Amino acid sequence: MPILMFVSPAADPATELQNKNGSTGPILMDDVFSDPFLEGGWIGTWPVSANVFAEGMLGEVARPDAVVIDELAGNWERHDPADPPRLVGSLQGGIAGPFDAVYCDKLDVFIIPE
Repeated sequence: MPILMFVSPAADPATELQNKNGSTGPILMDDVFSDPFLEGGWIGTWPVSANVFAEGMLGEVARPDAVVIDELAGNWERHDPADPPRLVGSLQGGIAGPFDAVYCDKLDVFIIPE
């Protein structure tokens, strides 16, 4: 399940990747409810659970209803700073528009059940 973070121009990306609370400027964080093993992987239209954070608080604003992932771009096979792995698509709903999101290991979360 991809996690997308959209950082406003006012926000400091490094700080927001650490705190994820909009303390330096508004951010939009969302979990895309997809299954990479079903329906051809992440490509497709997926429900989303998105929140806008600003000044360390959850905002009461419009939210996207869905994420459309059109393609996996870049090099997903090996580390290549000149061609990083990316998701290309768009948001639909209250917040809408295209995106070209680069992979960020700071948003990667692995939970290994024991």
